[in-house]
Amino acid sequence: MKNSRKAIFYSSIVLGTIATSSTAGSLFYFKITDSSSSLRINSNSSKPNVAAGDDFNTANNFASNKDGLLIKEKTPDKPKVDFVPPTITPPKKEEPKVINPPIEEKPPVVVQPSNPVEEKPEPEPIAPKKPKDETIIIENPDLPPVTQPKKDDKKLTKIKKDEIEYFAEIIEIPPRAEDQSDIDKGLTNRVPYRAEITPDVGTISNGASEANIKASIARAQKNAKSGDWVFSSSSSYREILENENRSIEIKQNYFNNIGSAPEQLGNLYSKYFRLLKDKETIGKYVDDIGLKNLDKWWNSTEYISWQNGWNVTRIPLGHLLLLIHIDHSKITKLSKQIIDALNRGEVIPKDGGTMSVNENGEWVAHNFEPAVNKVTGEMTRNNKHKRVLGNNEYWWRTPNQIEKGKYANWSDKDITNEFRNKGYDVPKGGGIVITKYTRNEEIENESRTEAIVVTIDVLQDHAYNYAKTFIEKTIANGDEITGYRIRNIGKKGANQSLFDIMKALPKKLPLLELFFESKNTADLIAIKDKEIDELALITNNRVNSLADDWAFNPWALQNVAWVNTADYNVSSSYSPNDTIYTRITFDNLAFDPEDYKTPGDFSKINDGLRMAYWVRNNERIFQGPFGPGLKPDRDLSGNSYPMGIDLSRIKNIKSLMGLVFYDNKNPSNIRKLNKIKLYNNSNTFEISTFEMNKAQFNEILIKQSSFPRSKIMFSNGTITSKIKIVPTQGNTILDSSGLANLSTLMQYSDGNFSKSNTEIIIPKGANSLESQLRNAGYRVRFHSKYDGLNIN
Repeated sequence: MKNSRKAIFYSSIVLGTIATSSTAGSLFYFKITDSSSSLRINSNSSKPNVAAGDDFNTANNFASNKDGLLIKEKTPDKPKVDFVPPTITPPKKEEPKVINPPIEEKPPVVVQPSNPVEEKPEPEPIAPKKPKDETIIIENPDLPPVTQPKKDDKKLTKIKKDEIEYFAEIIEIPPRAEDQSDIDKGLTNRVPYRAEITPDVGTISNGASEANIKASIARAQKNAKSGDWVFSSSSSYREILENENRSIEIKQNYFNNIGSAPEQLGNLYSKYFRLLKDKETIGKYVDDIGLKNLDKWWNSTEYISWQNGWNVTRIPLGHLLLLIHIDHSKITKLSKQIIDALNRGEVIPKDGGTMSVNENGEWVAHNFEPAVNKVTGEMTRNNKHKRVLGNNEYWWRTPNQIEKGKYANWSDKDITNEFRNKGYDVPKGGGIVITKYTRNEEIENESRTEAIVVTIDVLQDHAYNYAKTFIEKTIANGDEITGYRIRNIGKKGANQSLFDIMKALPKKLPLLELFFESKNTADLIAIKDKEIDELALITNNRVNSLADDWAFNPWALQNVAWVNTADYNVSSSYSPNDTIYTRITFDNLAFDPEDYKTPGDFSKINDGLRMAYWVRNNERIFQGPFGPGLKPDRDLSGNSYPMGIDLSRIKNIKSLMGLVFYDNKNPSNIRKLNKIKLYNNSNTFEISTFEMNKAQFNEILIKQSSFPRSKIMFSNGTITSKIKIVPTQGNTILDSSGLANLSTLMQYSDGNFSKSNTEIIIPKGANSLESQLRNAGYRVRFHSKYDGLNIN
């Protein structure tokens, strides 16, 4: 089993392409995404994610959270907009006149424009230039100046992969730079995270040497033979298919009743069918039995078939028997594809390689091991130094280990009774369990050898009611707790509150694991001031860790050094009868009322967006479902990101007005969305003309044809079915942006509105607005006493 899992970290070539937005590349193609432990295969000929030149053709684009697939935003020339709280114009019988807002002496609160303004972006700090001779100035004048040797970030290194070895130019990657203004605002990780911990690889020397070619042929033969073991001499396939006393009907029926037969026969056929171009070719590569029966089997008139996806593969039985008798040792040439890979430093895996043979009798590989495996490098570092209960491997924890609180390299012992003896009111039979862990194998540069972890099951009333008291008592008594595991959050109902329990956690806590049984994560905000070294956010397949409506407030993670994204993450494909525990993939950012206390002041939300979209976007938790790009520390535009925003917890926000989705340090980079969720508590969504003009729906929502389709949702679901637009002083009608935003709201609402059926309600007397909307093709009517009934 262990060998089979290695395929996840090897490079794929052309078995197929499963589209992701950010994981294609030439060094490795089998990749953990988020579904990160699921298998993704991308071709090494994939197109770049960022188009060349300045003009992007987006006519046939699909929705993607990779900036290279989005329309390049041009910085507008319009000035910043001063926010004046809109005043509703009293309705009049006649068409109202346009009145400019009065100028207040008090400085207004400034709302960021919907697009970046090309004027005075904050300058990045400029590092002082060193003297040309690299002379270091020292304080002691009596000592001679010291010349600093020029640092060479490239070095030639021997790469050895068992029997295959070559030289590679290794290019060290400098640490990621952080902007001082981001540090001052608390947007950076308190323990700087590096995703790229292995170097880049430059020129390869001696990759396709005679010795390496010979070793690669041996690897190809070994991998192919290992993959064909089911057709070995003792297999039931040979016994049934080669028995001349059985009819073809019996043979066919036999395989029709074996569930694995289509896959096994299909794999064998896909590997070697090219050798069936003529009898002479296949005859070169079969064993003695195949040679003895070559004429008879080649001229076979009986056919056997198996299901191949939606199709059926049907070939002469004798041809299949010849493929079963392939002699791998007779295939002694490598294809140009493998030679080219060797010259790039990519080798056939020693175990777990997937092979086939071309029409020239040459081996073709479908996965490679890169010169430097960046995936396993980061995972190994995380397991060693980011996990609180670490290990020296690169494997993730399995669902069973996650559920039962098991950690590789650590032995565990139940010490709950010891805490009872200390006076803690811990009930027998579960609810609160205290476990002591002891490290087995030493981890370099890590001193922790023991840990105490408390598991609290909040489904049990006693545990839920006593949890806060227990935590406070351990702090008061000085009983050091390494971590807490809180299980069954929300199982009693999505509104079950854990805010007080999480607020009671110690200021500094190495480990916190939270098991969610509902998608309500609002209480996470209670840990925003806690210095947590490792946070695990876990659910199971009954809730679905991959659902696209999981959301978190980025401010909740402000002081979390590492969110565990190394553990198992696939749950949707399992039977609902099974319970598979897995980490959660988040595709939405959410904000809370405390992030928007002053009308028009969006700074707290914008800083949260900046934290997630740019400052900490090299961390996997901030990369949505599709994961990092090829250079996650150096090219943030290549990383994916959460593509939804949930503003439904804030009643006073009706749109994206004032929110900043571009990188204010590099305004050409912008994050677009495919999900927007807003608050509403009646059947009518009310918005002012002022806000509709600045709503940014049209600019920020992805509108290319795609699946899943972009959507704008409301907190009360499809109960919202009407729109009320209220003209404001100075904004009696919609401008061109407002009309575009209204059109986007109509078109992309999640089943709420349609232009042909939805009524737009306006105040009596708003004749100009009524005329404008009616001319634009909308159904419009004036407000009546029956509108705006609140739904509690």
